[in-house]
Amino acid sequence: AARSFERSLALRPSASVYTNLGTAYFFQGKCAEAAPLMEKAANLGPKNNEFWANLADVDACLGLADKARAGYERALGLVQERLAVNPKDPELLGALALYWARLGDSAKALPEAGEARTRGSANRIVQWHAALTYELCGRREAALNALAAALRLGQPRNEIRNEPALAALRKDPEYQKLIGVR
Repeated sequence: AARSFERSLALRPSASVYTNLGTAYFFQGKCAEAAPLMEKAANLGPKNNEFWANLADVDACLGLADKARAGYERALGLVQERLAVNPKDPELLGALALYWARLGDSAKALPEAGEARTRGSANRIVQWHAALTYELCGRREAALNALAAALRLGQPRNEIRNEPALAALRKDPEYQKLIGVR
């Protein structure tokens, strides 16, 4: 995937190609290589919450806690603006929950994750964000439940296996059964 995105960037640079290539590097553990790509995407798409959250994820990976926090706060503000227009959008509610969780606010994250799952029970992205949110908030059983739903809905196993927020979860025998770790 990374090679395809590199070729695409050479032909026609865009914010989405920068963030996709950055994401490929991020999931390969190449956070230093991902950082300038994510920064470029966020600068080209300053109103896109996902670009800011991706940049924050990479900054967190690099140990830049203050910069990561600022990125998550920016992503959070952008989602809140979008929710003012469409307050029942499950993907936006799920993103809001995840950003609150990444900022360490379980009291705000958990109700949003529950609402997102109720409204988007058949949405892979909603279930994936809920799994991350629950794990970040220390709700292991709920995280496994949402992860199982995300898998049923097509969440890529390689993203699950490489997501830094799930490092502790990967040691859980229930996770290993769910993912098929041998």
